[in-house]
Amino acid sequence: MKKTISSGMNRNRVVMYKQPSGNSLTFANLSLDGLLRTLQTYSVLCKIRISVFATLSASTGFILSGTGINVTFFITVAGVFLLACGASALNQYQERWTDAKMERTNNRPVPSGEVSAAHALKLSCVLVISGILILSCSGDLRIAGLGMFAVIWYNGFYTVLKKYTAFAALPGALVGAVPPAIGWLAGGATLSDYRLLAVSFFFFIWQVPHFWLLLLANRNDYEKSGMPVMSRIFSFNQMTRLTVVWMTAASVSCLLMPLYGVLNAGISSAALLFVTIWFLHKGYSLFQGKGSSEACRKAFGAINLYMFFIMLVLNTDLLLFT
Repeated sequence: MKKTISSGMNRNRVVMYKQPSGNSLTFANLSLDGLLRTLQTYSVLCKIRISVFATLSASTGFILSGTGINVTFFITVAGVFLLACGASALNQYQERWTDAKMERTNNRPVPSGEVSAAHALKLSCVLVISGILILSCSGDLRIAGLGMFAVIWYNGFYTVLKKYTAFAALPGALVGAVPPAIGWLAGGATLSDYRLLAVSFFFFIWQVPHFWLLLLANRNDYEKSGMPVMSRIFSFNQMTRLTVVWMTAASVSCLLMPLYGVLNAGISSAALLFVTIWFLHKGYSLFQGKGSSEACRKAFGAINLYMFFIMLVLNTDLLLFT
């Protein structure tokens, strides 16, 4: 299939993505290899790693509420996971033409033809609706409302805004603050609690350098997409320094959490400080590396690992020291 896109230079560019073949993956293929391939395809379509991160942040919010692990915990985790998978699949449907133009994404299920656009859209709708319905079973419709807000903000606002401004990551980062709030509210705590505000603020700030590091590591690919990107506005060194500033801001917002009573044990605060110092060192290494693609990839891995360790410290503190 082809689609003609007009550029700002009044030139027409033909973008191709493959039509699904007759061998498109389905669970009807009962061979082990076929099943594994199908599972891998759908895990890519649903951006399983991002969906798992969103689910972990929601579970962190629930545990931080002080309720403990109960039936509502598993309902919340299941609902957020399905919602995140659905939003991710819908995002790939929305950006299938852009994905087809980038080497990093042209092998995704929709642009590669493994899954049809119509199937991806139907699956995303089923997953989103299922997630909303499961969150509604928690007994508080505000929880389902937060979930629906996250989908609308991510797919209806952020994904569209990326086509018009290179600064879409700033308002788009708000999505990262929603899963902890969902878990917190499902645990029976109030949204106005300053502890939740401290946690959600960290998740919000973390999203910005997370996206910009991905952009820096794949800047040439993003520029091919035709979308406005920060690397077209700022020089590479400027972008690197700006990203390091936001990494530092994420570190500061993390260290503020113990001051708001999020942690109970001194050893947990010490662990938070230790991990943050390690992360700041990675930011300094990025700055020293003059923004090379390899340095950016290492920093991108570090920022993901940093978030994982922070959630681990928060969960361990509440489960062991309360």
